[in-house]
Amino acid sequence: MSFEAELQKSMQENFRQEMNERILAISQHLSSLEESFQAPTSLSEGLPAESYKALLRELHNLKGAARVLSYTQIEQLTHALEALLLPFKAAASKPDFSMDGWSWAIDRLYDGVNWLDQLLNRLTLGQPPEINTLLDFIAELEQNKKPGDAKKESKNGATSPEQIKAETTKSVARPVTTAVGVDTSIQINGAKLDDLLAVSTELLVAHLRVSNHQQDLAEIKNQLRNWSKLWRGMRGAYTRTLQGHSTSPAKKEEDLLNLLHFLEQNQQQLKELETRVNNFSEHFERSVDHLAQTSRQIQFETRRLRLVPLNLLVEELERVIRQLSHSLGKQAYLVVSGAELELDKKLLGELRVVLLHLIRNALDHGIESPSQRIFKGKSPEGQLKLVFRQQGHRIEFELSDDGAGIDREQIKQVAVKRGLITQEEIDTLSDNEIIRFIFNSGFSTRSTANEISGRGVGMDVVQEIATHLSGSIDVESEKDKGTSFIFSIPNFLFTTEGILAKSGEQLFIFPVDSVVHAYRVSDVNLVNIGSRQYLLYSGIKVPVISMAQVLGLKSSGKNNIILVLYNRNHYGAIYLDDLLGNQEVVVKNFSKPLMQVRYMAGATVLPDKTVALIVNTADLMKIFMEDDLAPAVSLKANAPETQEPKVASQFQKNHILVVDDSITTRTLEKNILEVAGFSVQTARDGLEALEFLKHDHFDLVITDVEMPIMDGYQLTREIKQNPHLAELPVVVVTSLGSDEDKAKGLQAGADAYIVKNSFDQQSLLTTIRQLV
Repeated sequence: MSFEAELQKSMQENFRQEMNERILAISQHLSSLEESFQAPTSLSEGLPAESYKALLRELHNLKGAARVLSYTQIEQLTHALEALLLPFKAAASKPDFSMDGWSWAIDRLYDGVNWLDQLLNRLTLGQPPEINTLLDFIAELEQNKKPGDAKKESKNGATSPEQIKAETTKSVARPVTTAVGVDTSIQINGAKLDDLLAVSTELLVAHLRVSNHQQDLAEIKNQLRNWSKLWRGMRGAYTRTLQGHSTSPAKKEEDLLNLLHFLEQNQQQLKELETRVNNFSEHFERSVDHLAQTSRQIQFETRRLRLVPLNLLVEELERVIRQLSHSLGKQAYLVVSGAELELDKKLLGELRVVLLHLIRNALDHGIESPSQRIFKGKSPEGQLKLVFRQQGHRIEFELSDDGAGIDREQIKQVAVKRGLITQEEIDTLSDNEIIRFIFNSGFSTRSTANEISGRGVGMDVVQEIATHLSGSIDVESEKDKGTSFIFSIPNFLFTTEGILAKSGEQLFIFPVDSVVHAYRVSDVNLVNIGSRQYLLYSGIKVPVISMAQVLGLKSSGKNNIILVLYNRNHYGAIYLDDLLGNQEVVVKNFSKPLMQVRYMAGATVLPDKTVALIVNTADLMKIFMEDDLAPAVSLKANAPETQEPKVASQFQKNHILVVDDSITTRTLEKNILEVAGFSVQTARDGLEALEFLKHDHFDLVITDVEMPIMDGYQLTREIKQNPHLAELPVVVVTSLGSDEDKAKGLQAGADAYIVKNSFDQQSLLTTIRQLV
């Protein structure tokens, strides 16, 4: 079988597994939406955001995967279902919303799932995923997709999925999978298996060594037993000599001679025993080292079995580019380098999703039409360049195009129009900060959606995958020159090697590939510039901050160690209390509600059962790359030593009181606000908050609703009824999102009401900036 045929077969198998898993996920999310229909009062808030968004995403991703393999009917069906569902998000909260229309849509969505099942059955049987009568069902969806319209069933009933089962030779049940979105099958390279087998034979050597140690230990124990037996024989002579009970001078002399002989034997026994124990200890230590090395090699070779070459993606990506270019009336080709590198298969699956989204974005938004490119003096054929690089323990890829670049002005207009930020605020942002808006959920610069983009589903997926995998995504763009996306993730999914450090009472793991040097504070030169401290490192000036301060932890005040970090041409330095050595650890990702903890990639349990947080250095380094900290500059450039870096923000001196009974929420909000430049005090309930308000000045209060002793509504009323506090802005941040709950908050005097389900850092900071 040729390479292309083998690759095509592999892609088809992967698609069947993916389609099976996505159908399961679609059914689950659809069930959640149906429950909202059965409880119509909940629709006053719109549809359940999480299920609605997840259902759209599953349909969108399945559509994209089907397009790659030219499974036209699957692509058309998922697009029609996506288009059917999309208008209901906004329509559900309108007074004239038709429950009949919603009921009809739910029925059609379930019909669509049945159709997807039938198409999957045909694929499983080796038949093309095409059913003639399915086209009638798709046409019905396209003609009746507006919510509230009168819905008519097909007169001839030809669009019922049950009626087409005869078109398949037999019914095939969908295989059961262990987890949604996970392909557990791996093709193992024979050479890698040989390497693992070769290493595993070292275990036999280790076993033989342990057997020898058992023999040596048995001989030592036997020598001790003989020594003890000899002593028992001499105990009588020793006692008689000690107590002077010898029967005669001759007996006394005999006892003394025997004791002297025993002492000589003792000396000899001690020498032999010392030699044996030292030899045993030396050999045992070597065996332990050998076993540890063998274990590490077996672990390494076993992990290598999960690695697959990145070039497996190339054929699919080239096909996607050809298909999308043709459908968009554009011309483009792909240039790839570094694809011989290998990556964990599960990570490869995540990387595939990221690349597909970025390629669609580049072709639809970046690459111009041939006529536009010729007018700009470019080749009519656009270029996409994909470069894979190994960066220590990480894999980095850069996808760049030579298109129009990102229109920052258009992004600004859309962001302001959607209420994400005010015009005054966005005018103060840097170009890079403006570009980051494209990663917001639902953000799109297109006024109308097509089959490729415009629904706001894509770039937010890229950001979510980067966060989930402890990775990072950066963007560089220049008008009419093109755009580059740089995506970095660890090349092993389960373990990482890092430096164990301590700050306050918390332990942290810093991945070794991001650490360039460690110093004792007493051994370095520090420079104070304004309110900031800088380390002189290799001729450059590196800003230094405290880990405890960044995370809002209680500081021990020690700060004995400075750890110098490096990421993407930027240096930064962190104060720590102590370094505890290198450690290879098993990474455990955070689960809900801590899916995205700023600056942290996960956690690990150390051998002594303590928990250490694994630092996401790519995220942490953004502190040093933003404008609120001056970038590291060369001292050789004769930069004036008295020049002060920019102030963290114009809101740096604002003092905010955060009130929440959940320590997780308090810490999260405190962290967000302090990084933004605010001074923060926290309180556990309304009563404690009032005590703080009596003795300190605050510029704004953020409060939860459901708290013991005094809830957020009562706290808000107490603040607004106090003549000295009445002008103090109060922002309610709560999981209570009904109209009734919002009305209670506004009646109590709240100046803003944010629902935690839709909470994000940007919305909180934007609200605060509008109020202080």
